[in-house]
Amino acid sequence: MESSGGWDNLVKSAGISYYGIALDSEVDKDVKEGISVLFTLRNVLAHGTALIQPTVKMTDDMKDVYPYSWQSKLHGVGMYLERHFNRGGMFENLADPDLPEHFIDVTKKYFEQLTPKFTPLPERAQKTVDMIRGYSFGFVNNTR
Repeated sequence: MESSGGWDNLVKSAGISYYGIALDSEVDKDVKEGISVLFTLRNVLAHGTALIQPTVKMTDDMKDVYPYSWQSKLHGVGMYLERHFNRGGMFENLADPDLPEHFIDVTKKYFEQLTPKFTPLPERAQKTVDMIRGYSFGFVNNTR
């Protein structure tokens, strides 16, 4: 899955071919955007991609150059983070102490909106979703 589009391919193409509809078709646009930003950040960290804050946009004639797509994705990430944290820059927004809780809340909303479509979930999947729903910050959390 990763080599053929990763997350976007899973929820769109693979979901449509298996279920006949995009997996996240019932999920709000804002929640989808938050999950997309979270996965872009995950990919940056997991694959060692440089996290840059461009000051000059690459021109359209450079669309075939590898950094073009990353610059476009990271621009979207930067806009999302600025809209939610308003700290004045990508790195300042990533340093906001509320960022982790924001993304766990987005994840909870995603599963809240996605789960009814696939109910009943297999036992292991339901346990994972329940653990995500029960996750919180600020105190010891019993996860078993």
